Amino acid sequence: MSELRNQPSLGVSIVFYDGVCGLCNGFVRFLLRRKPGPVYYFSPLQSDLAHDILEPHGADPHSLSAMFLVEHYGERRETISSRSKAAFRILHSLGGFWRLIALLDILPRPFLDACYELIARVRYKLFGKYETCPVPEPRHRHLFLALVGTVLLSTLGGTTLTAQDQPVGYEDTPQLPGQAWKVHDPNRPQPQVVASSERFSELATPPGDATVLFDGTDLSHWQTADGGEPGWKVENGYMEVVSRSGSILTREEFGDFQLHVEFATPAKVESNSQGRGNSGVIIYGRYEVQILDSWQNPTYPDGQAGSLYGQYPPLVNASRPPGEWQTYDIFFEGPRFEGGELSRPASVTVIHNGVLVQHKKKYIGATFHRRVGEYSAHPPQGRILLQDHSNPTRFRNIWIRAIGAYDEG
Repeated sequence: MSELRNQPSLGVSIVFYDGVCGLCNGFVRFLLRRKPGPVYYFSPLQSDLAHDILEPHGADPHSLSAMFLVEHYGERRETISSRSKAAFRILHSLGGFWRLIALLDILPRPFLDACYELIARVRYKLFGKYETCPVPEPRHRHLFLALVGTVLLSTLGGTTLTAQDQPVGYEDTPQLPGQAWKVHDPNRPQPQVVASSERFSELATPPGDATVLFDGTDLSHWQTADGGEPGWKVENGYMEVVSRSGSILTREEFGDFQLHVEFATPAKVESNSQGRGNSGVIIYGRYEVQILDSWQNPTYPDGQAGSLYGQYPPLVNASRPPGEWQTYDIFFEGPRFEGGELSRPASVTVIHNGVLVQHKKKYIGATFHRRVGEYSAHPPQGRILLQDHSNPTRFRNIWIRAIGAYDEG
């Protein structure tokens, strides 16, 4: 599925909706007709932009029955609401009669969400379903941050892009604290390319105290964001991302750990930059070690394979060609909070194909697209997420073991 996207400005409100749903598109057209009224920007849930913005909030963009509202995008006060809460917040903002309707929001949330889900389950039957996401009228197109479907050309900011083109950096992003570079800065030096060892920890036998998260047979240790069964494919000893089936998370939570992951980006090269072999190991759903096909594939340095996404590039580029199996050995120490305030930042060491690419590097905060990361207090344990970024990346031989303290016995 092709996608063209524009980047939202800081502080705007964004409505994410099912782009092929007749009811959802009708609601979007209703909002566009409100003059005067609040300005909303729009993006289909089927877009990669929805992944980038919603997943850091723990929201599942593959839940097409849900509508999401992100307010104050990119600011410290950024908030997200979904389903009935999102609908009522939008109606309240319209004023007049619609504000009176929004008073129904005082009813119990489980009841309102149950009513919302009832309508959502029959929305295609009652209101129809498009084959592809409809293209907005030219006068409204600037309000749509992503176009998904059959459109092949568009002009964004004066530059004509094909659907396969992906940006190799941005110059309108904020400055990274303590660094000379901006988030996703295209002028940042590219890491030196280093040939990795022919074999390092491929198919390594898990240590005796490790928890095997994937042994090539099933996904019993994994779930979707809402606790359901994963939709990824399992065959020939590996699992493979099924596009837009959703990211998967471990059922178990972990503290400080050593993690072994083997992955292969697609052998068939499609697109470029961030559109090529994209996935990620997202620790606690917050702190990402980027997976990307970085073999002869220019992109912004803090977004290539082995980077702490949007924060630090890898020390070197140790990537192998597309389709070849690669390894990450990740050593992670989580952040600590006292009284809700950060007392110790998260840090990580990453070995990529036997080459050290991150050395006790401290995360600035949670990882975001086009934004500076920041911390928010959370427990000392969390789940490990493997990202569905719509590329059929493969994984095998995944295991994890706790990092304990000295003299524990």
